[in-house]
Amino acid sequence: MVREDDPPTPTHPYGLVHAACEARLAEAALPSVLVVRPTNLVGRPAHMDLGPQQRLIFLDLCRQVVTQRALTLLTDGLAYRDFLPIPAALAAIHCLLDAPSWPRQCHLAAGQAMTLRTLAERIQQVAARQYQWEVALTTGNRTDAFRVPFHVDTTTLRRLGWSPPEEAVLDAEIAATLAGFQTVTE
Repeated sequence: MVREDDPPTPTHPYGLVHAACEARLAEAALPSVLVVRPTNLVGRPAHMDLGPQQRLIFLDLCRQVVTQRALTLLTDGLAYRDFLPIPAALAAIHCLLDAPSWPRQCHLAAGQAMTLRTLAERIQQVAARQYQWEVALTTGNRTDAFRVPFHVDTTTLRRLGWSPPEEAVLDAEIAATLAGFQTVTE
């Protein structure tokens, strides 16, 4: 389990910058600072001109389905990630903002990891329901980090009244994202 009080141990440049920001805030000891540690937020973007963000796994897979009617994972798909739909993340932020006092830090996560292959299969299923598309899924032979299922501790948010999203919320974000890419390709 990834606990809320675990110190960050990033290796990716984005994570290193995020951890450095957390450290600076902790050193400043400001009374009203809240550190929120997000996992993989997923959902339809506000605009479809994504630039480099188009390579984020969720967006890339949804784009592949619409443009190629196929899904290709570069890895074997057996790595785990904790994907949190954006509406659930916004609900969590509202809980934090409405709290009588802020916690020092918390995780913004679904609390349950899934494999990249499972995410791809969910996208495949939504595409079949939404458009009656048969979408082939292929995986690569490379491996990725996070090979063991894990749970991200969301105790702080749960104490504030937030609940992890139902599976339907992720499916709705997949459907909306597919529709967004479909609109661009028409």
